[in-house]
Amino acid sequence: MDTNSALRFLVEASNKSQRAISQEIGRSPTWLTTTLQRKGSSECSTVSRIAGVCGYSLVLVPSDDIPDNAIVIDVS
Repeated sequence: MDTNSALRFLVEASNKSQRAISQEIGRSPTWLTTTLQRKGSSECSTVSRIAGVCGYSLVLVPSDDIPDNAIVIDVS
C-alpha cells in the first residue's frame, strides 16, 4: 500500500472528514484533499500526525513481527 492509499484508509476508518483532519493538524481546510490528489509520499511527521488524529500510531517494527491487522506502507 502506498502512503496516500494508507492515508485514505486512515481517513475512512476515522469517520472524520478530510477537512476536519486538516484543521486538527493545523493545516488549511483543503490541505488533505489537495495532498491526496498529488502523486508521491508525504513526510513521515505528517503521516504520523494524520494517523494520530485518526486514532492510529505510526510504528516501526521488524518485518517478521508485523501484526496481521497492520497497515503496511510500501513505497517500492
